[in-house]
Amino acid sequence: MRPLDTRCDYCGSIVLVSQPAELALPAIAQAQKLAAQMRERIALNPYDGDAYYQLGLAAFTLGRYDQAENAFEQAQRYLPGSAVAYYFRGLAMLLAKQEDILGIADFRLRAIQRQLEMARELDPHLLVTDAYLDFLRGLQLRNREKYREAIAPLQQAAKALPDLAILYKVLAACYFQINDLPNVIRAAKRGFELRPTDQDLAYMLGVAHARLEQFNEMENYARRVAVLRGDSTQWYQVVREFHGKFD
Repeated sequence: MRPLDTRCDYCGSIVLVSQPAELALPAIAQAQKLAAQMRERIALNPYDGDAYYQLGLAAFTLGRYDQAENAFEQAQRYLPGSAVAYYFRGLAMLLAKQEDILGIADFRLRAIQRQLEMARELDPHLLVTDAYLDFLRGLQLRNREKYREAIAPLQQAAKALPDLAILYKVLAACYFQINDLPNVIRAAKRGFELRPTDQDLAYMLGVAHARLEQFNEMENYARRVAVLRGDSTQWYQVVREFHGKFD
């Protein structure tokens, strides 16, 4: 990590900054206190752009991405010209969809893209926006079923965002579509290390190992999927699914 880097306390991704004092995220315990303080400030002055911005940071740290998006939208209204408000609003919009990142719609991607492009325009030194824009391009290409073309921008994004689990999920899904099973395993395994509760990643790993006839690994992931589904005794049914057999 470079000296001016900071890490999101919630999603673990590295935020590259040129002005660390402006972009530093509060710790979780501090965020809870900060959120309450900022709501009091806003109650006294509903036009306090900085209070909305600080409230957005607190909500972002706590993983309340919808609330963060709304707070940063108000910060943009009452604190015009703030590149970081656009940046964090775009990032909040993206992370709010991380559970369904493979189903995110193009209109949502375009809205996120506009936020990040505006942040970059307002502050050319906010270099991390480039990595997220690469990620968005990869997602857009995947949505258009251009799986091979999507891989290059996703790989480029991964170089700058090595701890963003949803990126590896999308990358693994693209490799899956072109039947590059070793790279499915490589990407999905990295994503699963970062996000061990992601059922989709465990499922992709199980199917990939099944197709490669690596049965011990396949069984391990079948058991993980069964646990994540809430019934560890159903792992053998998951194995059947890995082989395309659905009851």
